[in-house]
Amino acid sequence: MDTPGGIVYLFQHIGASLQRQVDQSLLEQLGIGTSQFRILKVLQIHSGMSQRGLASNLGQTEASISRQIRILHVKGMIITQTHPRSKRERVTALSSKGDAVVEAAQKLFEQSAEPLLKCLSLRQQKGFLEVLSGVHQQTCSPGNLSACN
Repeated sequence: MDTPGGIVYLFQHIGASLQRQVDQSLLEQLGIGTSQFRILKVLQIHSGMSQRGLASNLGQTEASISRQIRILHVKGMIITQTHPRSKRERVTALSSKGDAVVEAAQKLFEQSAEPLLKCLSLRQQKGFLEVLSGVHQQTCSPGNLSACN
């Protein structure tokens, strides 16, 4: 199978194209950027994380996370409190509005992917999902720099 630029190029190119589309849709329809969505999604899975934990989980600086947390707090999508065991540490959780935004974003992603997947049969989609899941598992295995924890 001959692919222009090879498989790694195609992964990168498709990922970058999808990233631009998703970012634009998130901004237009939900008023958040991809970085803010990623924070909300991690908080949906791991409620009550510290900014340091978010930064580590997302591979971003604490300063970047702090800036996004302030924006999300002003928008009413998150709640930040003092950690119950440490007065110096603050933990962040989703508000009900933040949870609703994450759910709306997930639906938006599914709608965005629908036209892309129409060119594949259901059998091909299932196989594609299996392949991508395997690549994801390998890429994000513990100890890898890009592990998604």
